[in-house]
Amino acid sequence: MLAGLTVPWGSDKGLRVITLRDGLLGMQERRFSRGSLRRYLQYSHYFIDGWLFQADADATCLLGEIQTRNGISGSLVEIGVYRGRYLLLLAYLLHVNEKVLAIDPILALKATSNRVPSERARFIQRFENRFGNSEFLEIISQGSETVSAEEIKSIVGPVRLFSVDGNHATEFVLHDLQIAAQSLTRDGIIIVDDVFNIFNPGVQTAFHRFLTSSRDVVAFLIGTNKVYLCHRNR
Repeated sequence: MLAGLTVPWGSDKGLRVITLRDGLLGMQERRFSRGSLRRYLQYSHYFIDGWLFQADADATCLLGEIQTRNGISGSLVEIGVYRGRYLLLLAYLLHVNEKVLAIDPILALKATSNRVPSERARFIQRFENRFGNSEFLEIISQGSETVSAEEIKSIVGPVRLFSVDGNHATEFVLHDLQIAAQSLTRDGIIIVDDVFNIFNPGVQTAFHRFLTSSRDVVAFLIGTNKVYLCHRNR
């Protein structure tokens, strides 16, 4: 089956691709409505610190929709969440019974006073304000260099969308790409931030080293600020 999909929740121009495969496994049930996702992208995310370009928001939503329609399941993970602007977008793509995992040492910052809660508490509150609860949210509040693919899978299982946006030094990015690849489901996608950012050459260096050494992972899409990777021949 080949079918064109247009992203209805982002820009007016939309983004069109043709990638639904034969032999659908059955559409997955979304945890949150597409209408709530649309409202987040058209309005709410602008009130959260961070960076999210429209083309990358559209691409992420489209890839999530393709996974939903193809019955692809798995958790959603981000290394380097900051205030959660992009991770909240990923959370809107969750299926029922899936989890989202935030990995960032910023979430270990303590409360500065009785009136200013800890960064972790504020982060969880953003999810509860948005979704009514945070039961699907898991947190590792330490640097990703201390985290393994085995630990990730023990917490949330195999991953279908894995965003890499942590420490931008070469050795850290390379480590993050490696554990992302080791955590992926067969049809999973790695989303790499700042590959072409001139202020972060370490990301591009690690990105090319990773692709040169990996025989199984390839780039298939370039957005405004993100590059999308998947297993070869998927």
